Formats: sequence, C-alpha cells, structure tokens
Amino acid sequence: VDCVERLLAFYRAVKPGAVSPLEDWGFSTWHTFTGAEKEKRWSEHLCHEFNLFIFKKDQEFFTSAVRPFLESKMETDVVDWFLLGRVERLEPLLAPARFHQLNPLERVLVLYALSPSHSDACSSLAAAFRSEAAARAKAAGAAARRNVLLDSVLSLEEPEPTSEWTMAEGGEERERERDCGEEDLSVCDFEEVRCCDDEAASRSSGSGHRRRRSPPRAMRACGAPPAPPPILGAPIAFGGGGCYAALRPSVVDFDVSGNEVAQVMAARQPDPWSAPEGTREYSEATYHGCSHENGAPDLSLSDFWSDVAAHAASPEPRGKLLSPNLVFATTSVHEVAAAVALLDLPFAPEQHALVSGAGAAGASSGLEASFDAASPCVFVAKEIV
Repeated sequence: VDCVERLLAFYRAVKPGAVSPLEDWGFSTWHTFTGAEKEKRWSEHLCHEFNLFIFKKDQEFFTSAVRPFLESKMETDVVDWFLLGRVERLEPLLAPARFHQLNPLERVLVLYALSPSHSDACSSLAAAFRSEAAARAKAAGAAARRNVLLDSVLSLEEPEPTSEWTMAEGGEERERERDCGEEDLSVCDFEEVRCCDDEAASRSSGSGHRRRRSPPRAMRACGAPPAPPPILGAPIAFGGGGCYAALRPSVVDFDVSGNEVAQVMAARQPDPWSAPEGTREYSEATYHGCSHENGAPDLSLSDFWSDVAAHAASPEPRGKLLSPNLVFATTSVHEVAAAVALLDLPFAPEQHALVSGAGAAGASSGLEASFDAASPCVFVAKEIV
C-alpha cells in the first residue's frame, strides 16, 4: 500500500460501504482537481474528516479556503481547535479524566498538538492509550481477525464475520410506507362539504343545521366527481338526487356553529419549514452525518489508534506515520476517512524494486527476496510453506 488510491482500494476490499463516500469526495484524485473543483467538492461534503484530510494533504487549499471558514464558525470543538492551532483550548484536555472522554481521533490530535510543549504528560497518556487498546484487542481476538482481513484482501473475497470482532454496517436506509390514498387536510385552504340526497339539501336552509364533513376518501366512495371550487362568496347550489361534493372557502360565513369552526382551525397544522433551495448549513458541520446536537462518530479503539498515539507522542522531528495495523481502521466511514488523512502516503508513489532469488540483498539461496521502497508505503508479506 504505497499511495492514497491503493489505500482506498484496500479499504474497499474490506469495507466497501465505508469507502463510497470518500470516492464521492474525491480523496484518491484530489491532487488532480482545479481550485474551483476542490471548492465544489469541499463545500458539498463539508465535515471534520474532509477538513483533516485537506490539512494533511493540501496545506495550500487549507490556508486559502478551509482555515477562514473554520475561524468564522460559531461553535468549534476539538478537531477545529487542532486545525486552527488553538493550543490554549486543548491544554485542559490533558487531564486524564477529560482525555479519556474523547474519541480516539480527538485523543491523538490532542497528543499531536501538545506533545512538543507537554512531552511528559503526552507520553503518559499515550502509554495508557496503548495499554487500553492492547487489552481490548486481546479480548476481541484482533490478531486472528487481522489475518482474516489480510487474507480476504489478497484473495479478493469478502471477509466472513466473526463473533470475536463485529464491524457495524452503517447508512442503511429505511423505506417509509405512505398511504397514497390519504391527503393532508392540514394545509388545505378549503373545507369540504358533502350532501348525499335532496332531503338533506332541503334541511340545510334551516337555522342551526350542521353540515357533515368527511375526508376525501369518503367523498370518492360515493362515486361522483367533485365540483370545482366556487367563487369566493358565491352560494353553493344543491341540485337533484345523488352524491356530490363541493369546496367552499373556510372564511365564508356559512351555517356552522362557532365551536365547529374553532375545532377545524385547531386541527390545522402550519406548513413545515424548509430551507430555501440552495441554502446550506455550514456553521454546525462536525463529523460526517453528525451535528453538535445529534450523533457521534463511530470510532473504535484498536491497535491502529495505538500506533497513531505512539507516533503523536514521539519527540520531533517525527518520522512518517505508516502503521501495519491500518487494517483495523475499518469500523465506519469516519474511521476510514481519518486513517486516509493521517497516514503519510503520497498521491503518486515512486517506482519500487522487488528483487527475488540470488540477486536479493543478503541472499544465501534462491528463495530470498528483498523489497526496496522508493517512497513511503506499507508492505505486507506472507510466508507460504
């Protein structure tokens, strides 16, 4: 795995549903976009994961477009503080009680931001982080699961779920069942009046008579088409036998009691508010599909985040973040996007060299092989006996 595109291909083989949004965002081809195309993709899919990806992969666009937006947000959180370099907002989070309330991504971002100035505290928190991740991995049988996932990628077969390790599928859509025969009367400007025979029509002229109302379905059951709405203020004519219906404006004074009018008006609900077309809510954007009031990212503590925490707490200058445990960052789209952003893989790899046989470095027989990496990559090898 030596570039962003191949990393996404690896995750696609393990968790296709978590990679689909990232393909829409243009993660693998981001370096080929023009400035206008980058702005379009970013504005359509604005979220913490996308901002972090741009921060790590495209500092020029981050400085010109993303940073001004983050500085104008009314509500900010840990990810925003990291991206803006607001160390003073992150320092209180070094308290162990508050640190362990953060999700794995937020923990490593705090370590990245504060380890240069608080190396001892960050090293202690990273060690505790690794111990917690190791205990969970042992309980979940992570070693066996890692081999299963790697084998499934190499064989291009979908991994079978195991009881020791469960990865939740997200984004299932539930279909809404709606009765197409029913109509919403709460937003109708007319009241329906129904008369079924001449006798009822003749009684309608008497004082105190209340005309019966019925829903549209009852009206259609009578078998006669409804008459068009009358002109405002015009009387409704009642003719010969049969069933017919007419609409009359609710503001016209006709023979009903005051209580009945009040009940009709009370039953009506105002039209639901909807944002005007083209309006987009930016200030409350947090993680993909989440908001400050609703939802939280699905990030599981694993050996991958343990490796990231150790890298974040290491003294500067740090090396490249290249974790062989990237296979565990597949719980959700949040985790896959964060892993793609944090791993130091280029968009375009260099040409590597794989030498096998007697030409391999240090080879004593024809069975050895050596791999010479020309750019950052994660190399996985399996011995076949």
